Amino acid sequence: VVHGHLNIKNQINEKTSLGIEFTKMYYLAHQPGGLTDDDFFKRPDTSSRARNWFQVDWNLANINFDYEINSNTKINSRLFALSAYRNSLGDLSEINRVDPDEKRNLISGDFKNIGNETRLVHLYEPFVNPWAFVIGLRAYKGFNKTQQGDANSNNGPDFYFDDLSENIDFSETIQSDYDFPSFNFSAFIEHIFNLSNKLSITPGFRYEYISTSAIGKFRRAESNLVGTPLYDTILSFANQNENRDFIIGGIGVNYKISNTIELYSNFSQNYRSINFSDMQISNPNFIIDPKLKDERGYNCDIGIRGKIKNKLYFDASVYTLFYNNRIGTRLTTDTVWFKPIQFRTNISQSRTIGFEMMVEADWFKLLSVSNNENKLS
Repeated sequence: VVHGHLNIKNQINEKTSLGIEFTKMYYLAHQPGGLTDDDFFKRPDTSSRARNWFQVDWNLANINFDYEINSNTKINSRLFALSAYRNSLGDLSEINRVDPDEKRNLISGDFKNIGNETRLVHLYEPFVNPWAFVIGLRAYKGFNKTQQGDANSNNGPDFYFDDLSENIDFSETIQSDYDFPSFNFSAFIEHIFNLSNKLSITPGFRYEYISTSAIGKFRRAESNLVGTPLYDTILSFANQNENRDFIIGGIGVNYKISNTIELYSNFSQNYRSINFSDMQISNPNFIIDPKLKDERGYNCDIGIRGKIKNKLYFDASVYTLFYNNRIGTRLTTDTVWFKPIQFRTNISQSRTIGFEMMVEADWFKLLSVSNNENKLS
């Protein structure tokens, strides 16, 4: 594992600052696997997939610019970029089968993107209590490349395809080769209305435009039960594109019972788009629904938080999280070989209801009558 972070900030003048950040993360993991639920409960410290490996290299950089227009108005702009890759190598056959020590499967992904988010914060006092709002724009351009195919039959972390070719047209082992260009634009606004010394309301709205594309080729091959190839062909598509835009909103309410205790409640809409792995990873254990839909939902909570005599801090809330068209898997039967297989699709609605509470105590202050400068929490 290699993990590092660099942060350099320069205060150009009283109103302007410029900062640069860089994060590096690399790790190589030897992954276990090949256990059914029964196997895991009987012997969770074992594995029948000793040749499975996972590798990640993550390089993230951003430039932060802050400018204070006046005492009430500030602007922040952040330019960010990512260059990363990940490799997943191993045996993807059914987990109730022993690793045959044959060719492994390699999923190789390369990720590059760049974007900017700029926001303006303004504080003003139309009445007795101050109000504030934040407004901003975000633009993002991404380019992902994913390849999957038969890899070598070695035991170690050797992340290369079996025939050493990375072009599906000249390779007998690559199963899929996709480019995923994407673009995202959003505009958002959030406003704090302090209606009194005790009550504040904060509504917010966000407009999203999402464009995702897929350009690539995949191999379709089939063999009979004794392993004799029936056909092997490469299918390609020039450009599959899907554009969608929508508005999501939310609102938060705070009410101060006293100077140290407040009630709060929040409601916001959720959105989860289909990701690339939902659509195109080749796995003999899965079939993917071609009519997969994005998920939509909401979450809300209501709670109470505050301090008691500077000795005790607490935060307790009840919440609910709802999603429609939740993506998941259900067991079905393969129509070719009539074997059980997982079907990835929009399976149902999902609702989670819960209670959450945390308490933090300063034990020196709790056990001592006089004020204690030391703290143990």
